[in-house]
Amino acid sequence: MIDKQKYTGHILDPAMRDLISKVIDKVEIVIKNHEIKYTDFLNPYEQQSVIQLVNAFPDLSTVSFGGYDGAERKVLAIFQDYLTPDAIEEPISAVEIRTKSEKVISHRDILGSVLGLGIKREKVGDILIHEDYFQVIVQKNLEDFIVFNLNKVGRADVEARGIELDKVKSMEVEYKSMIGFLASLRLDAFVSFAFKISRSDAQSLIGKERVTVNWEVVNKNDYILTDGNVITLRGKGRAMIENIGGRTKSDRIKVTIKIPL
Repeated sequence: MIDKQKYTGHILDPAMRDLISKVIDKVEIVIKNHEIKYTDFLNPYEQQSVIQLVNAFPDLSTVSFGGYDGAERKVLAIFQDYLTPDAIEEPISAVEIRTKSEKVISHRDILGSVLGLGIKREKVGDILIHEDYFQVIVQKNLEDFIVFNLNKVGRADVEARGIELDKVKSMEVEYKSMIGFLASLRLDAFVSFAFKISRSDAQSLIGKERVTVNWEVVNKNDYILTDGNVITLRGKGRAMIENIGGRTKSDRIKVTIKIPL
């Protein structure tokens, strides 16, 4: 029996602690029964944490499945390392959704409609938005359910069909750049600038654990950001630090950020 406290005792985030606890249960089964076990879809921070955990056990390996090159959310397979990654069955599928109208549909609309079928968020991977259709990566056992039951997104009638993963097309994301001059690289100052909210509102949202840095929840206002950090504010979007420049004569820091359009 694996000592869960050894691997979870230092984790402050309850959701991450619960995830690692569940993965330990899977690890025990893999070790005892030589089965292959799969996680739900994980964000990059969760993937890193799970891989780090599995690497602590000799003779175990992982391989990830996201559906296409550059996928953000992925499922990890945990298995005995006498198996090769090619021997691991792919646990995910793709559903393509086309609208029957000219109504504008967003990522949030698609996700909301899929979750409205009673599907949990962790069972859904990336949602790819193309010019006149959408592609959604899902756990394989949900493909038929979504195809048969998803006929509306918002007020728009849609048609869903399963497609082969090699038909999934990477999404071209366009960004806009913004330049700001910040008094410091504290998280609350950055959230206020990037998402155009007051400093006090930023501090409140950080305290409510609605902000992540590189997909990890951060609840400290004075957390110091660095080049390349990806900051997400739940319900507002995402911003990436593209460049941290020098200080101005008024001792403010020039920061260039990218925000998806």
